[in-house]
Amino acid sequence: MTGTLRFIGWALAGHRRGMALAILLGVLAGTAESLVPITVGGALDAALTHSSQAVLGSCGVLALLLAVRIGGSVSRFRILGGVQISVNFRLVDRISRHVADAAVPVSRTFAPGEVATALSVDAPAIAALPMALASLLGACGAYTVIAVYLLGRSVLLGCLVLFGVPALVFCLGRALRPLEERQTAHRELLGALTVAGSDIARGLRVLRGIGGERIAGRRYAARSQQVRKAGIAVAGTHALLDAAQVLFPGLFLVTVLWFGARLALAGTLAVGDLVALYGCAAFLVQPIGAMAGAISALAAARTAATRIGSILAVGGTQEPLAAAEAAGDRITDHASGVWIQRGDFTVVDTMGRHGSELARRLAKAQTGAVLADAVPYLFAGPLREVVDPATRHGDAAIGRALHAAAADDVVKGLASGLDTEVEEAGSNLSGGQRQRIALARALLPKPELLILVDPVTAVDAVTEASVAERLYAERRGLTTVVISGSAALAQVADRRVSA
Repeated sequence: MTGTLRFIGWALAGHRRGMALAILLGVLAGTAESLVPITVGGALDAALTHSSQAVLGSCGVLALLLAVRIGGSVSRFRILGGVQISVNFRLVDRISRHVADAAVPVSRTFAPGEVATALSVDAPAIAALPMALASLLGACGAYTVIAVYLLGRSVLLGCLVLFGVPALVFCLGRALRPLEERQTAHRELLGALTVAGSDIARGLRVLRGIGGERIAGRRYAARSQQVRKAGIAVAGTHALLDAAQVLFPGLFLVTVLWFGARLALAGTLAVGDLVALYGCAAFLVQPIGAMAGAISALAAARTAATRIGSILAVGGTQEPLAAAEAAGDRITDHASGVWIQRGDFTVVDTMGRHGSELARRLAKAQTGAVLADAVPYLFAGPLREVVDPATRHGDAAIGRALHAAAADDVVKGLASGLDTEVEEAGSNLSGGQRQRIALARALLPKPELLILVDPVTAVDAVTEASVAERLYAERRGLTTVVISGSAALAQVADRRVSA
């Protein structure tokens, strides 16, 4: 629990002033709203005593309270809306950067759908927490005002409110643990279902070839039913919590009014005080609801923080990215001792160890460097846009990049050429085709520093030799680092390094 709360605190850091101001406005708005029934009760007493001046004064105070309530609420929501957007962006940026820096270990541990769910569901859940906390503290301010007012009118009523509301919140809080547990279970099952769907989509051609479509479909349907049942369990707990928000405050309201009516019959309470008592008791339903909402929001945020933390923990022990630096005509990686001569075509053989980490350190050493990692990912869309996502180059330049990557035969083999639709992650292409298309995409902008990690692992020997020759010719005079154990690439290199 400490770790998740610390992570939530990190996500909210930098917005303390905005949150403090929003909380202050929330407390002012809640306090003003809680004073409305008290002011109405005073106006009624003044009317019964035929004091016109007192009635006008109460009406003026009532108008002021409503203005404070409306202004405070509008300002609070505007501030917290900005905070929510900023926190969500910070979390999305943190997750995205980590996934980019630790692409290989993250991709081996989590499916793309799980990371996408963390970005689209978990990050907003944490970002919504400030709004719930501000509502909670505003409700606490209103509760305090009402408790003090009732204590002044009747010690019995004051004590009933002072101790009854915390008891209600405690009862509602009992639903927090099962709600959180069921939310976590549902989240894990949903992630597993996403992985299963992604696997089926990627391996659909294989499944059709072996006749396994129906079996895979039945397994997916079974997992989908598990997710549905877990979702129903979460919804059931939410429903109980919502029902408790109506039942317990309702019983509390009846109890307070019963005691107040008895005091009014005994002559202890004035008519105006009885009206104010009813208004205060009815108003207490709102703070109790806000407290229950904050409990639910905290449960969702903790579940989300745990899930995001598990993604950020993968690859967290990697070597520091600042270990490489560019100076003069060399780029030096201090962590491994590897140095790169500018303008050379250098092949680095890491013996299969930490190649991606070395590549990321070298890429960090120079602005504008292009890094093509060992696991290429192709976005869905026309092949032309897959190779040129920024749509800055014409077909001639794209054709040269495809030729340099020995991928021109891939285009020729497609019915619509560059207009062929590539499916998500390039699932309608073979491994070798995806690798060469990704290489062409990296070559197209002609970066000053190009870093490739195992670019020919999925092609045959003939294609490997062709890629090596064309790649060297295309990058002549530009700094190119290829981290690979390929003999064909090593043969054409200006410099070969073992790390």
